[in-house]
Amino acid sequence: MAPTPAGAASEGCGYEFVSANSGLVADVAGAAVDDGAPVIQWLSTGDDNQRWVPLPLPDGSFVLVNLNSNMVLDVAGSSTDNGAAIVQSEWDGSATQLWRQYAFGPDFVVFINVGSGRALDVAGASVETGTGLIQWDWNGGANQLWQGIASCVVA
Repeated sequence: MAPTPAGAASEGCGYEFVSANSGLVADVAGAAVDDGAPVIQWLSTGDDNQRWVPLPLPDGSFVLVNLNSNMVLDVAGSSTDNGAAIVQSEWDGSATQLWRQYAFGPDFVVFINVGSGRALDVAGASVETGTGLIQWDWNGGANQLWQGIASCVVA
């Protein structure tokens, strides 16, 4: 079994993942700490609910741990379907909590879910705040491209 992400939030630094399409960041809606809370795109505030720590696993995949909740980026209901919502969940080691990253040009990456083989996507290629993240077949759209910006809390 893969190592647990417990304690990742104690590091204080992470990445804001910025959509190439909208310039908005991956955010846990309402700074929720609940299992199954939706992940949306929102204006950058630098808050912990917008910061993620990638934890690499021995097989080359990784989990993305949210600094606010210490939960991981997951596909709702472990779905493999196009359009399934992206949520935060308690770590259980399932394949829908595992991601692989592929470079796209010098500045962007594509996140592919190990369980479904689908890309992390902004629903409908929207540029509106509050739009949910979903998984979708890779299509090369800017709404599937992400830039990781290092972000730390300065005391």
